[in-house]
Amino acid sequence: MSSPEAAPAPPLERALPYVVSGVSAAFSFFSALTRFASFAFSLVSRSISFFSPLPIILYLFAPVIVLFDIMTDVFVRWPRHIALYLLDAFYPLYVFCGVVCIVGAILGLTGRLVARFLVDMMVGLQEPKVVIEVKTEKRRKSTKRRRKEKD
Repeated sequence: MSSPEAAPAPPLERALPYVVSGVSAAFSFFSALTRFASFAFSLVSRSISFFSPLPIILYLFAPVIVLFDIMTDVFVRWPRHIALYLLDAFYPLYVFCGVVCIVGAILGLTGRLVARFLVDMMVGLQEPKVVIEVKTEKRRKSTKRRRKEKD
């Protein structure tokens, strides 16, 4: 008898080590690239902040900035927080009053319709009798005509 021959490995199994090493190399490359970019950015930002006049300008305008911050606290932020607190506190009362108004309107309309229906059922549907009276008044003659008649 002949010995069984080993079956060749499938193509995916042969390519898998190359794919894994390629992904690993790409990951290493991008990791090194990001480290280099962050290092370069830190060097540039340090040199810009060293030569930048911004800290001096901020130091000079610090009283104005603090005053503006205090003014916005007093005239904008605190009233807003107070208004929001009051709105949150009175929200249940607002909802209750709204529901009461809606339910009252529905009950009132329903009561009116039921009462009208019951009255119509007891009295019966009759057309209202409309009597139109026309009053005739005697007109007075104007004073000019009276004068002419007297003459």
